[in-house]
Amino acid sequence: MLVEEAIPDKKVVWKCIDTLIDIAEHKNKREWIGTKIVWEILPEINGTKIVVQSDKASQGYDPVAYFTKSKPVKGNEKLVYNWKNTKWYFS
Repeated sequence: MLVEEAIPDKKVVWKCIDTLIDIAEHKNKREWIGTKIVWEILPEINGTKIVVQSDKASQGYDPVAYFTKSKPVKGNEKLVYNWKNTKWYFS
């Protein structure tokens, strides 16, 4: 991970520069390379809330396939829509 931004008590932004997902069934073991992960730190009355988001919506899966195929389908890198700084992948 590469720290791209760090605001004390507010936010940390990581960019994944290398990865190896060690799951036999997983075909793209390096799919997270280039993904940004944002950690927002929010004060609350009884402590702190941490919100984690990435710039890949649905973790890179096609959101339409959940309805049309009734199962998760990995999105195609060539069929991407960028909306509000988030990449939506379709199959």
